[in-house]
Amino acid sequence: MKHRNIWASSAACLAIAALGATAATAQSNPAPSTGSSTADSGGQEIIVTAQKTASTASKTPIALSVFSGKTLQDEGVTSVANLTNIAPSVVVGSASQGVNIAIRGVQTTDVTSKGEQSNVFNVDGIPIGRPQIIGLAFFDLDRVEVLRGPQGTLYGKSSTGGAINVITAKPKNQFEALGSFEYGNYNTRRLNAMVNVPITSTLAVRAAVNVNKRDGYLDPVLGRPDGAPKQAALNDEDNWTSRLSAKWNYADSGNIVVTGTFGHIGGTGSANFGVLYNNYLSGSAKAERQVYYNPMAGSLDDHFHVINGEINQDLGPVHFAYDGAYIDFKADDNKLDSTGSFCSSCTAADPNDHSADYYLWSHYVAHITTNSQEVRFSNSTPGRFEWVVGANYYHENIPEHDQNWQTLYSCAPSLAPSCNAPNPVIIGTTKHTSKGVFGQVNFHLTDTLKLTGGLRYSQDHATRVADVFAGGGTFLGADGAPCGPLNLCTTGGLNNSGEFKGHKITYRVGAEYQITPADMLYASVATGYKPGSFNDVDPTHPGSGSTPYGPESLTAYEAGFKGKILPNLQYNTSVYYYDYSKFQLTGATFLTPNLVGGGAPLVLIYTTIVPVKMSGWENELTWRPTRNDTLGLDWSLQGGHYSGDAFVGFIYAARVNFKGKELDLLPRFTLRGSWEHKFNLAGGATINARVNTTYNGGYKVSDFAGNGNPFGQDVSAYSLLPQQYKQKSFTRTDLTVGYTTASGKLSVEGFVHNIENKMQLLGPPQNIGVATNSATVRASDPRFFGGRVTVKY
Repeated sequence: MKHRNIWASSAACLAIAALGATAATAQSNPAPSTGSSTADSGGQEIIVTAQKTASTASKTPIALSVFSGKTLQDEGVTSVANLTNIAPSVVVGSASQGVNIAIRGVQTTDVTSKGEQSNVFNVDGIPIGRPQIIGLAFFDLDRVEVLRGPQGTLYGKSSTGGAINVITAKPKNQFEALGSFEYGNYNTRRLNAMVNVPITSTLAVRAAVNVNKRDGYLDPVLGRPDGAPKQAALNDEDNWTSRLSAKWNYADSGNIVVTGTFGHIGGTGSANFGVLYNNYLSGSAKAERQVYYNPMAGSLDDHFHVINGEINQDLGPVHFAYDGAYIDFKADDNKLDSTGSFCSSCTAADPNDHSADYYLWSHYVAHITTNSQEVRFSNSTPGRFEWVVGANYYHENIPEHDQNWQTLYSCAPSLAPSCNAPNPVIIGTTKHTSKGVFGQVNFHLTDTLKLTGGLRYSQDHATRVADVFAGGGTFLGADGAPCGPLNLCTTGGLNNSGEFKGHKITYRVGAEYQITPADMLYASVATGYKPGSFNDVDPTHPGSGSTPYGPESLTAYEAGFKGKILPNLQYNTSVYYYDYSKFQLTGATFLTPNLVGGGAPLVLIYTTIVPVKMSGWENELTWRPTRNDTLGLDWSLQGGHYSGDAFVGFIYAARVNFKGKELDLLPRFTLRGSWEHKFNLAGGATINARVNTTYNGGYKVSDFAGNGNPFGQDVSAYSLLPQQYKQKSFTRTDLTVGYTTASGKLSVEGFVHNIENKMQLLGPPQNIGVATNSATVRASDPRFFGGRVTVKY
């Protein structure tokens, strides 16, 4: 009934919008689109490549939001996580090894190396497969496109929820230079610089650099022993990235762009540290940021470089395009020094005896390489038939050491082996390979009616050759020496290998009706998929070893309208319904010896396939009442739930059925409004003021594990069942005010983000129910404010 009501009301609104648009615009040619979803902040139409060929955003028949580079800077978007604040139906959470993107509530629940993303993330046409690497390119951008809904035909794997396309600024045939410095609270310092130099009439180069430094906002003061050295605040940033690109227009009909991106990620980062759940519930901004002292907290030490190339060439009536890249990413996260003198000052004789307590920490080492290649052919000029065909190859190689440790309080931060008990440690290599061929054709049946059909065939292969180690107390390697973070065990573990092979056909059919030159209706049926993978053990067949599970797949039905219901009023609306026949649901699960075919019990990441239903109605409206005013309003109604059996739980023998429960990070209602005004000053200078505020009706986050004691007498007993936690409704408001000289070469801005200074849940509580006030939860950032100076030449 809920789905039926949303569809009925939405269909009526689509019809009203179409009729109103026809009456308003049939008598005159439209002005350039001004909506933030289709135009930049100056009202100029943005060209997008969402469908692998160039088109205007307002003429692209999919649910799409696009943000120019200037808009992103004005909104304070410095990473993919900030898209939560400006992109409709997008929520970016954090995971243990990076970010987790949800579009319309579609997200991955397996963020390990054997899992795949649910929303494809592209930088200059190159898909980024690992959450550690996503979002490293958010500087000197041309635009960011957010595509909502499955994009399986043109984008292939990992596009069940949608796609995010980041397009960097390309070299131009004119000299440009820019420098921008930002300073804010928490000692935030951000530097952006760019220079664009034409070498000849056909060759130009562009260099850009980005530096982000910020002190942490989580204060580790709770439980700090007497005499212990002060620990620096957590969740700090210490990153830099540089990009050098060259564009050669070797002929009027063709060009080549080659880009190199290099950088380093430091600081403690945000993925491994959360706020205390009880403090979060208290609602006090200062208390929320106070966390427990942990001398074992290390820092990130990640290095990366990306080399990518683009070729575009017209071959008469055919256009040829190529995108290729090699990505090299090295991670050494939470690495600790092997020395320490704190042990002697914290013993059982301490008045506040915590000698039986322990600190949790991890050490992650990986060297991820990616090879991505894609070629496409399309029509060079518009015609009755518009088509694109192509093929792609994608390969990831992920050798990693994923170690988790617990260090006794009484001797931290010494790494004496007797004090460090290892939790599961995975050592090995995972590989993902994907190949595909695809094609899509548009046929103009009449001047106003266009039909679309697309098809893709994909092959996927995932393998892992690895061992898992587990134990406590004295943990010896093959040489008889204690196994520690600086003395990795390479033998004696349990086999943790597996393999998946599969193929998938995805399709898209649609129709587009151009009511007027500025207004259109569209409808489509599309499919998307995420490749399958494997479970290390199949508890339904003890002793059978690893077992593959199939791809995630869905069929999506969508209808929408884009157009001008008044000459200065842009309105985009869409309704959708998702039928997930196969949704991959993943959580940590404990398996007793009888479920693994003998031997030791195991804790592993276990995935099942469950059905899901989703529906929603999205709206974006932009009004320019004067040349100096832009008002925006977007709102959405959404719903999604597990429509069949969906068993979860840490204790496999006593899993809990989530059938009927809501999907995570999917607010039922959101409303966002913005107003931007330009004040014209004498002499041509301007003051720009922008305010935007969002109301979020709240959403759920799921603890798929719960808390139990599987090693006790009753292996089916939970002290806390797997359950959902609610993020209550909230508002978030941002304000920016800036002054720009008449020449446009100097601007000074002040800003404040999250004026309310409230943090929101981005994931479920961890360690919930283990001990009083021990649960932590990942949450959004607190209030940030500061100023920015930009100089252009």
